[in-house]
Amino acid sequence: MEAAIAARRRGGRYPVGLFCYRRDNDVEHGAVLTADHVIAIDILDPHPLLQALLQEMDSIAAELRCSAVRSHVHHGASDITNSLIAAGHRIEGAMTFKPLLHSLRQGPAAPR
Repeated sequence: MEAAIAARRRGGRYPVGLFCYRRDNDVEHGAVLTADHVIAIDILDPHPLLQALLQEMDSIAAELRCSAVRSHVHHGASDITNSLIAAGHRIEGAMTFKPLLHSLRQGPAAPR
């Protein structure tokens, strides 16, 4: 199951916060909620918006009977990382990415 949560201000038309999530099975932790692409847009103070998104992650994790929440923070977004740590998350590892040039030239893979 994959889904997304979008937040907007009361009376606002456009989203100001977002995260995508899915339930994964982790060898070490069991069922976990994995959150990707956490975004909070507020030029004055994004922290209240981030807190609301983090509370929603916890609620969804509880509904899905997950033992933990894993969040992928892309591009070293320190505001988001700091908010996650303040909410009880800990840094557990590093995520790396390696583009494969030959795959770009070949196009999409054929279905298996």
